Amino acid sequence: MFPLKFGVADPTISDTYIYVVGIDAGALTNTHGMQVSDGLAGVAAGNTAVNALWPLFAHELAIPVIPANRIIAAVRCTRTWNGNDWTTGANYQLGTEVIVNYGCGISADYLNAAADFLRNEIANHRNGTTPAMGRGYHPSTPQQV
Repeated sequence: MFPLKFGVADPTISDTYIYVVGIDAGALTNTHGMQVSDGLAGVAAGNTAVNALWPLFAHELAIPVIPANRIIAAVRCTRTWNGNDWTTGANYQLGTEVIVNYGCGISADYLNAAADFLRNEIANHRNGTTPAMGRGYHPSTPQQV
């Protein structure tokens, strides 16, 4: 979803990158937990669940800084927004190339697993939609093992 689209002057189509990173879990902020707490408080205050709980689909965690040597790989993502801002969602298409940061400080096992994960996403989920504010939850697609 990031960077978010704000206002009609922003482009309908925008590109971003999706990164796989290796970070210290102790440095993370559990923003998803905060969103759960805020959403439940909103429901308790009389808001509908759809209005109060819509951001939960993201399962977010946050970190203030990611050093360049902790970025493992990335893939380009082109988004076509459905409306005037990010709350309407977007259709997306992943690029075809996984960009691997061979200079990162991650072991080869993790680096290869991360690159394989992105290649699998390109192969199996190259096109899709992001949730919109009013429909944050959507069915998952089971993967065959």
